[in-house]
Amino acid sequence: MQQTFIIDDWKLVVYHDRAYGELYHLATDPHQYHNLWDDPAYAVTRGELLYRYISAEMEKDGVLRTRVAWA
Repeated sequence: MQQTFIIDDWKLVVYHDRAYGELYHLATDPHQYHNLWDDPAYAVTRGELLYRYISAEMEKDGVLRTRVAWA
């Protein structure tokens, strides 16, 4: 199982229950030959894109839930 998230010039692919994924800068690598997922120079970009992906997935639900337990 996998999910793909494309935004701006970036493509992010995440896999179910796996610590690896795929990250491509489509403007400079349109054929997706160079996976940047493990490249330390793109760690911040990967984190930002993961955050944006999660936020976009949460918006699909469209329901604001109240917090029911304190952590």
